Amino acid sequence: MNFFFCLDDTNINSKLTIPKFQNEQNLKQSILLFSLHSQNNKWILNKTECDSDCDFFYIKDKDHIHNTIYFLAQENDAHNIIKNNVISNINKLTDTNPAFRANLEIENEMGGFSSYQSDYPFDMIKISNGILSPLSILLTENADINKIYFRNIFFKPTAHNGNYYIINKKQKKILEQGIIETNKTNIIHIKNDFINEENYFFTSNISGIPIYFSQKNNHISFEHTHPPHQYILSEDKYSLVKNLKKNFNEIIN
Repeated sequence: MNFFFCLDDTNINSKLTIPKFQNEQNLKQSILLFSLHSQNNKWILNKTECDSDCDFFYIKDKDHIHNTIYFLAQENDAHNIIKNNVISNINKLTDTNPAFRANLEIENEMGGFSSYQSDYPFDMIKISNGILSPLSILLTENADINKIYFRNIFFKPTAHNGNYYIINKKQKKILEQGIIETNKTNIIHIKNDFINEENYFFTSNISGIPIYFSQKNNHISFEHTHPPHQYILSEDKYSLVKNLKKNFNEIIN
């Protein structure tokens, strides 16, 4: 089961396009789009009213409630997604290979735009073992603006804090640290001086999707990073990443 989300930023408009079909067939006609958001430490479930056609649901800024997440389900199943005030996995509609994705498009005030194929897998909502991501792959030191949109979805409706760090691996030094929250889009401005091969974005106790944003002359680059093991070709890549994260945890502790 996958969740989908819009981008929450005052200077950016976003549009989410969610397919009504799997890779090889259409979804059932009774499939609807639903939303969840946290309010007073409770999950609020709603049927989503938005533009649609025979192939897609279209969620625009005017339809979107801040930090809402979306999912596909039949109506009877949707009401079972919350059990004991936590999110449950209710269907396998979006468990496909290749992965079932939505298109998240953003546009700035001058009409510059970009998009990427986005999803937030159910398996991630119970993970809190942190993120490690290099800054230089998807950001550019020559941009006018560099940001990371760090999106977390947690299976409980509570909003609790975690920490992020910008770390120089070679010097074993913390260059910057700050607070990030669960169940929201966290906006982290990245100094251009930080963008080089030695520096990494790291979280130790909160997981999520880091989405990298660069803007130059109102042109936008917008893409999420991949887990570190996807950049390593050796057979022991998982143990290498484990040791790498261990080294970063030693730096912050």
